[in-house]
Amino acid sequence: MDDLLTGKKHIHFIGIAGIGMSGLAKAVKSFGYFVSGSDMKEGHSLQELRKRGILIFTGHDEKNIKDADLVVYSSAIRESNPEFAAAKAQGITTVRRAQLLAHFMNQGKSIAILGTHGKTTTSSMVSHLLSMLDLHPTCFVGGEMINFQDNVILGEKNWIVGEIDESDGTHLLFSPSHVILTNLELDHADYYLDLDDVKTKFSKFLDNLSPSSTVVYSADCPNLSQVVMDKKVKKISYGLTVPADFSATDIRFNGLTLSYVLVHQAQRLGTVMLSIPGCHNILNSLGAIALLYNMGLPLDDILKHLPQFLGARRRLERKWDEPGLLVVDDYAHHPTEVAASLTALKASGRKVTCIFQPHRYSRAASLAKTFGPSFASADRVLLTEIYGAGETNTMGVDSSIIYNAVTDTGHPDIHRIAKEEVIDYLFKHLEPNDIVAFLGAGDITEVADRFVESLKARNAAFKKAG
Repeated sequence: MDDLLTGKKHIHFIGIAGIGMSGLAKAVKSFGYFVSGSDMKEGHSLQELRKRGILIFTGHDEKNIKDADLVVYSSAIRESNPEFAAAKAQGITTVRRAQLLAHFMNQGKSIAILGTHGKTTTSSMVSHLLSMLDLHPTCFVGGEMINFQDNVILGEKNWIVGEIDESDGTHLLFSPSHVILTNLELDHADYYLDLDDVKTKFSKFLDNLSPSSTVVYSADCPNLSQVVMDKKVKKISYGLTVPADFSATDIRFNGLTLSYVLVHQAQRLGTVMLSIPGCHNILNSLGAIALLYNMGLPLDDILKHLPQFLGARRRLERKWDEPGLLVVDDYAHHPTEVAASLTALKASGRKVTCIFQPHRYSRAASLAKTFGPSFASADRVLLTEIYGAGETNTMGVDSSIIYNAVTDTGHPDIHRIAKEEVIDYLFKHLEPNDIVAFLGAGDITEVADRFVESLKARNAAFKKAG
């Protein structure tokens, strides 16, 4: 990989609209390469890439790779794709997105964030803090950072931050200088055999690190503690429920904000203020603080800039916040994520209606029973049909598998509902001071947007009428 970009001038991205691909393409363009790319559907992402001076094609055609020196493809691209097939036939070097990202991250000082949950928020938080502390990082995040209105920060190459995807095993390509491990659970059953397989591959990732590397990990996750235990790297732990190097006490919730006292090895270091809710975000912030503090960055400055962090799109993102109603859009699609997001919202003391769209047939089949108690903090659950995400439903499952798991826990108010009926249902059943939370990694976010647009239209009509 050392000579991957040697002599290369034109880099083409197949599937460029994806969140990981688009961020990498923007960075490569800023590094001085000519960049082109293609995707199946026109949309906001392609329009933004054009504004950056990237040559964009809508649809896939072998003509699109003309004059390309290197072709980068996303995990969604198959060998039958005409551009991929043409590149192979013409002898053009082809690499996966993760290979190119690893090329940049493995060359110098880098921070990698991995885990089953919390990667995007933690990556965004670290990126925000490094930027505010004038380290001028280049950052690749798997979501749009609200503070920067982008999924990438185009800084210098002296520090590179990367959210690393473990879903297809490509995290084994990386050997960063610093790592934050947020947690480790079974997910992506389409790739991993079982939890032991996940542990094995995380262990192999840690074996890639040099002895001088720093690994910051959540001691609250026993799977992580087991994997990290015998590794010959500098280890720093954080947690809320077990003894750890960094922890939190005097936690105070105030609506959808919170504060806590930071404790380092039994010493109280200061008060942390967060503008995002939830105990899971306390953990995310502890991981970020632990690493940056260990890097020698001033704690006072870290704590000063943390309240300014607004989170990432679709991570408890507030889409509508008016007296009497809060609408939240969230990417949660794994049982642990669902439980964490709903618990955070319920801590506000308000009634929570959750609209959940299951994501992938394989996840629904493998984790159905685990989903059961995940909705305990929701007063009402509306369950839509499963979003396939390109999977074929070879298991013959539908949303009833999750519905049954939730009803088995005794939840008093859960309904299966067509996605197209959600908005009408909400308008008929909303009560004062409700929170409406749209959860899922599929296209349920579009329903959230339409609901908010309907709210705006109704508000405008009421104002006009009176």
